Amino acid sequence: MVMIPSPPTILLVPLPPWFTGEDVRRLLAEEAVVMHTAVSASPAAITTQLNQTQPTLCLAPADQLQPDWPTRFPHTQFIGLLAPPNPLTQPISGVNYLLAPPTAEQLRPFLTSANLHHLGQKYQRQRNAHEKTEAFLSLYTAAFNTSHNIIMVLDRQAHIIIANKTFWAEHESLGLMVNQTTQRLTCIQPEDRPRWRQLLAKGFQSEPFKQEFDLNEHTLALALNPITSAIDGVTAVAIFAHDITNRERIKQDLQATNHKLQAYVEELAALNNIARTVAKVTDLQAALEIVAELMTKLFRARNTGITLLDETRQTLTVVADYSSHPGEPSPRGLVMPLEGNRSSWLVVKQERSLIVDNPQNSDLTQSLHELMRQRRTTSLMIAPLLARGTVIGTIAVDTTDPERTFTAEETTLLETVAVQIANTIENARLFDEERRMRQQAERQNQDLDAFASTVAHDLKSPMSIVMGFAEMLRDSGATMSADEIEMMAAQIFLGGRKMISIVEELLVLSSVTREEIALEPISMSAVLEQAILRLEGLRHAYKGEIIMPAAEWPVCLGHATWVEEVWVNYLSNGIKYGGRPYRLELGFERLPERQVRFWVSDNGPGVPLGQEDEIFVEFTRLDQARAQGHGLGLSIVKRIIEKLGGSVGVTCTEPAPAEENEPENNGCRFYFTLTESEEA
Repeated sequence: MVMIPSPPTILLVPLPPWFTGEDVRRLLAEEAVVMHTAVSASPAAITTQLNQTQPTLCLAPADQLQPDWPTRFPHTQFIGLLAPPNPLTQPISGVNYLLAPPTAEQLRPFLTSANLHHLGQKYQRQRNAHEKTEAFLSLYTAAFNTSHNIIMVLDRQAHIIIANKTFWAEHESLGLMVNQTTQRLTCIQPEDRPRWRQLLAKGFQSEPFKQEFDLNEHTLALALNPITSAIDGVTAVAIFAHDITNRERIKQDLQATNHKLQAYVEELAALNNIARTVAKVTDLQAALEIVAELMTKLFRARNTGITLLDETRQTLTVVADYSSHPGEPSPRGLVMPLEGNRSSWLVVKQERSLIVDNPQNSDLTQSLHELMRQRRTTSLMIAPLLARGTVIGTIAVDTTDPERTFTAEETTLLETVAVQIANTIENARLFDEERRMRQQAERQNQDLDAFASTVAHDLKSPMSIVMGFAEMLRDSGATMSADEIEMMAAQIFLGGRKMISIVEELLVLSSVTREEIALEPISMSAVLEQAILRLEGLRHAYKGEIIMPAAEWPVCLGHATWVEEVWVNYLSNGIKYGGRPYRLELGFERLPERQVRFWVSDNGPGVPLGQEDEIFVEFTRLDQARAQGHGLGLSIVKRIIEKLGGSVGVTCTEPAPAEENEPENNGCRFYFTLTESEEA
């Protein structure tokens, strides 16, 4: 509040009937003064009025004035009123005397004196300033007390000089406390006090400043203004505080949302890239490698591996992988049994994704602990590859960052990619199967075409012989001798047997093409015994010898009936196309990885160099030396052995120098391979 001095006043002690208040009021109407009237005319009452009103001018009967009043009240001008009943006996120094009733002309000089007029103007100016100040303070007080912001003024010792209602309502929730005795302000938490002291020390500098201040999980926007005295300098600091915690939280939420949106954009871009990659796939292996690389980068991971289940659905094989660590050994080709690998077992059997934290020691990855430790894996995420409702494999992403933990959202993203990969693999498999079947159909069509041209020709020759001799017997049999009839009957029999042989080989070729069999251990000695027994007639007709190995034949995996057919073809070719007499040597040799090579060596003219592989093609003949057949036997051998997981071939020695008019019989070795049984 602004204090102003009392207005200029006149104290009147009436002197009826000579001079009353009405007389003075009439004269004072034009002056900016205030008139007081004494209650009684006693000196004590007048003294009380003088003390209370401190008038500028005092009008009183002369006999009521006290000698010490001009000295006691130096700011008051005294006028003594002289009336006939009260003559002046002893004038008082500092008092002016007038006869009562005074006239306006007599009183006006005192009322219009320069001093009295100056006091009136000063009073008016001060009054106007007071009213303006009161209005300003009223507005300031209302704003100060109704502000939602905290307003406080502190001295150098952090004592509160003034603070608004918002401060008192919120200071404790903001982590501030006030000493009720000293009114000193400080922080509740001891760890916040050094920063608070530094803030106040900075606030007592000469320049205002703004600063954000974190306190008790709140963020305050502060404005500090030093309050300066001309004598003492900065004596206090005014602090305006606005709680922007919600704004900061909104800002942080917006930043988090932006980060999520950015992550979603990256995820969508990666998914689009993966979709485009698998859509234009021509090489499934290359596509899987690209997908593994994209997944590693998308999840900021260390490694991504893709595995596929085998036909037994008991083991997983790593078919593709990518590591962010260049030069790291690839696990591609690694076979992982589901037994003991609980994490993969759960993913495959329950068809759900899984996150394994600390896979180096987790029970879920017990069989993979050594691998996890070598790779320093700290977190592992696995999703099933689901194609048409069936799990065909898994995709796994891992990290070595101890601060990195995979989330449920990332699992969902991995599952989305896994579905695309699984469908791509399945489609590629279907495409390969369709292509294989198409190639098989084309091959069968080619076989039929070759059959129509070659087999029909081969059947025509013996059939022509049979029909020719039969016709001769029909027309002239009655006139033929017994020897002629026996010769013709023998030719008819041989022609029929040749046609039956061709049909039987076609049936074997057809069964090999169509049938699926399980491999089983077979006794090669027993199979070979049956094959030689079937060739008894051919051996007797051509004359020669078959030499067996001294060692015992090994037991291999195969199908006895088919392997017997292989031996029959190799042996019959050696008997028919070998030397005269034929000499066949049989044997075997063990190769790496449990493979066994069985062979038949003959003493025939051999196969022209560079044409060894052609004799295993259906309906193919080479030179006339081996042109007596119909081109099916060795093709059947090739189909049988490849169906059993082996291979076939022929090797021929260089021809030795021959005498003139003698054939070059250097011989050939025909072979096939099978896998030796572990039960042997």
